[in-house]
Amino acid sequence: MTVVNIELEGRCRTTAMGIMPHTDVEKALELALGLDIPFWPQLPKVSFYEDMYVQASQNFPGIVVDFENKRINAVTGFQASPLLFP
Repeated sequence: MTVVNIELEGRCRTTAMGIMPHTDVEKALELALGLDIPFWPQLPKVSFYEDMYVQASQNFPGIVVDFENKRINAVTGFQASPLLFP
């Protein structure tokens, strides 16, 4: 495995993160690294785990991520705990 160290200075500069339609990881990275800003690509066509909704929904009250069927479901009749939402 090749490790590449890239020095990035933040200082409130623009960055991006987003879903890309690619199925080829190398081509997606080539595009993302070719931009003039730091960019974190998400590739849901490569893996269900890459979907931003899957990442944000895990352990979220009232949401169940079904990895086997690649679905995100809302729990019907879910009652939020008064401790979570007073």
